[in-house]
Amino acid sequence: MNDALFIAASGMNAVQELLDNSARNTVNSQSPGFMSHRLVIKNFGSYLDTASERQGLIGTEERIQFEQGDLRHNDSPYALALQGDAFFSVRAEGEGEFLTRNGDFHAVVDGRLLTRGGYELLGQDGEPIVVNPLGGPVRIDEDGTVLQDDAEIARIKLTEFDLADRNRLVPAAETLYSFPEGATGRPPTTTTVHQGYLEFPAFGMRGMIEMLMSTKAYDSTQRAIRAMDQLNEQAIRSVQ
Repeated sequence: MNDALFIAASGMNAVQELLDNSARNTVNSQSPGFMSHRLVIKNFGSYLDTASERQGLIGTEERIQFEQGDLRHNDSPYALALQGDAFFSVRAEGEGEFLTRNGDFHAVVDGRLLTRGGYELLGQDGEPIVVNPLGGPVRIDEDGTVLQDDAEIARIKLTEFDLADRNRLVPAAETLYSFPEGATGRPPTTTTVHQGYLEFPAFGMRGMIEMLMSTKAYDSTQRAIRAMDQLNEQAIRSVQ
């Protein structure tokens, strides 16, 4: 494969990754706590085998766009949304602690508050928050204090990171993240908890536009490859 085709083909692969990423963002546009993933096209020529002397290989780098989503009302008293930069802490049996912005919790028969994936919501003491299934209504204040029958039963563990550490969070699932190595986070300074709300991605229309632009870029690259292939065929025939 000549260099022009090589570069065009690598570009086509990169644009295909952009398409796949845009599709994932669009599919998750109604998923509480989901943060959009952004792929940045980069030139990896400096990393190529120097023997090939091929420059311009195009690749992608994935980044998570941690940005405030839209808060929408929900009738569940265990629906929680965060306004600010903090994360909830959740844990499943046999697994470590994870971070999430997905506040779509529900109470199970023993009173624990779980995500739809079965992860327990943790309190500041690192233990699962447990409400009394037979008790009165649960109220959750903006600072994360959980009250039932006018008595405080727990305070939700919330963790913020500085920008550098937040950008190093490791995706563990669509809305779960692992702590970056060496980072412990800190208690929130400006984040507030909103009971009866869920946070949804704020990129809906932008995601559709990105998908359309990626589709056009893919088609253009595909046409360029076909044109170069035809020129190569003509060149071969001319010397036969």
